[in-house]
Amino acid sequence: MEESEPTPKHQIGSQTSAGFPSPADDHLELPLDLNLFLIKNRPATFFLRVKGEAMLSSGIHDGDILIVDKSVTASHGKVVVAAVDGELVVRRFQNSDGQASLIADDASKSIVLNDNDAVEIWGVATSVVHHL
Repeated sequence: MEESEPTPKHQIGSQTSAGFPSPADDHLELPLDLNLFLIKNRPATFFLRVKGEAMLSSGIHDGDILIVDKSVTASHGKVVVAAVDGELVVRRFQNSDGQASLIADDASKSIVLNDNDAVEIWGVATSVVHHL
């Protein structure tokens, strides 16, 4: 009796069908890891759940999860997480003519910073996750 060559192994995740092959078999990939797509600097990144609607026009809704990177420098136009007088806020950093501000999409919630404010930028928002 002759020996036959072993049957080739399929890629991880694919299966042999007893009927028609699945069209999805052509698109099998490794498991999806959102960390690879959303986090650039893992040790400097944290998640924060948003409370409030000050940044709705920027696509940041109440209950969303904000991905924040502490290693990114806050610069004009970036969305930042800042502690202002002990309260955490999510605002767009603006620096024009030496005057720093934390701008909300809802203008009534914007904060013009002065020397007396106790402000600490915790990090720059890099992504937001919310339900549809």
